[in-house]
Amino acid sequence: MTAVGADLESYLRDWSASFPWAGETTIAIQPMPLAPGRERHRGFNQAAWIAERMRVAWNIPGNRSALLARRPSTFAQADLTHDGRLRQANISGTFVATRRVVGPVLLVDDVVTTGSTAGEAAQILMQAGAPRVYLATLAVGK
Repeated sequence: MTAVGADLESYLRDWSASFPWAGETTIAIQPMPLAPGRERHRGFNQAAWIAERMRVAWNIPGNRSALLARRPSTFAQADLTHDGRLRQANISGTFVATRRVVGPVLLVDDVVTTGSTAGEAAQILMQAGAPRVYLATLAVGK
């Protein structure tokens, strides 16, 4: 494991009681899915890497199959201005639930800028049955 991974896992263990989802007895961890072409281009999904560190740090067993899939959006969100309306329009309709969700979900993303992507993903998860959706991110964009 990398030093960054070990540091992140240590932080997650040390501060786990302070997270808003700490009281949940079970929780599904869902990394923010990338558009298929974007993931092929990058070769990995950084949100999935972060989510895996969370699973290890909190010793969460179980099903790692995705609750969400992502269709390609018109433009990469990072390439758009910080105009929330433009980003929301771009991401609308790009997520689909892969199955019924039966418990709370921790949605994990690397960077949140306007919250459009996270909001759209959370809405789809709740429509699929999630009673609560939490968001964890490493950075907030300007």
